[in-house]
Amino acid sequence: MKKLILLTIAVFGMATAYAQNDAITKYFDKYMNDERFDMVYISPKLFELFASMEMEGDDAEGEILEILKDLKGLRVLSFEGDASEAANLYNEARKEIDLSTYEELITARDGGENVHIMVKSEGDIVSELFVLVGGGNEFTMLSFVGNIDLKKVGKIARMLNLDGMKHLEHVEDH
Repeated sequence: MKKLILLTIAVFGMATAYAQNDAITKYFDKYMNDERFDMVYISPKLFELFASMEMEGDDAEGEILEILKDLKGLRVLSFEGDASEAANLYNEARKEIDLSTYEELITARDGGENVHIMVKSEGDIVSELFVLVGGGNEFTMLSFVGNIDLKKVGKIARMLNLDGMKHLEHVEDH
């Protein structure tokens, strides 16, 4: 059970805390109570609690805890429904969020799905990993905040093999 909880936290747990009042936070806040969306927010306190846990177990759990200790929060907003509505949400996010403040790691288009993986960093320290996906009838936005090791994020994404995280598998190559 602990492993399942840790894996869930690792997937959904790298995100937006710092109580920032930026465009991403405003965008999440705008839709967080909208029943059409799946929404996850993990606070900095929960990351602190998991990072303070002592685990007896396999190396994968230890690696997950190692990643969690440097994270400050996570926000995930996901929509699946009408294709035109999904496209409108994707376009709205691209307009409302100042993407020029991010460094683009990966931009891909596959079968009508647009994927953008971006970071904010100072020197070698990545402080935010931002993922924006839109296409077909889906729209997803993830924002991870903390001290982020991109190699570890890619490794965790591969270990978990969960839909939606598949785009992070190639992050460690950058």
